[in-house]
Amino acid sequence: LSKATGRPVRCVWDRHEECVDAGHRPETVFQVTTAARRDGTLVALDVEAWVAMGVVGWAGGPGKIFQEQYRCPNVRVVQHFWYGNVGGMDAFRGPFHVEGAFALESAIDLLAAKLALDPLEVRRRNHATEDPVKARPFTTEFLGQCWDDVARRIGWDAARKKKKATG
Repeated sequence: LSKATGRPVRCVWDRHEECVDAGHRPETVFQVTTAARRDGTLVALDVEAWVAMGVVGWAGGPGKIFQEQYRCPNVRVVQHFWYGNVGGMDAFRGPFHVEGAFALESAIDLLAAKLALDPLEVRRRNHATEDPVKARPFTTEFLGQCWDDVARRIGWDAARKKKKATG
């Protein structure tokens, strides 16, 4: 429309239209098991997910991030998709892996707590700098820098040192 009129065009959907017309994040239940060495190095990730695909959807699924985010020699992802009386599963204001990212990062936090390690250090230790599935370097890779920048800005390392000192 903008090209035809030569003017900017604004489209505003209400909440109902957004959910019906743009797809939705699927209701997803994850069961995640982690295995790691005492130093936090991942040994295995086992993931089973039940994903509400809706009436249509993509079969990529939210479990794929478990194979990509961290270096881990043994990763098993099983996804069960089911059709329900909901709109189509689709990326909703962001990349495809939001549900999986929440489940994965929650599992990493729980693992770090169980091992009494800094959760950021567990992430740094297992950070994938190349695609673990395709065994080739990422074209761009800034996640490690992002972690460091955010940690510096919020005083993460100083707060962790203070917490250790006070017990």
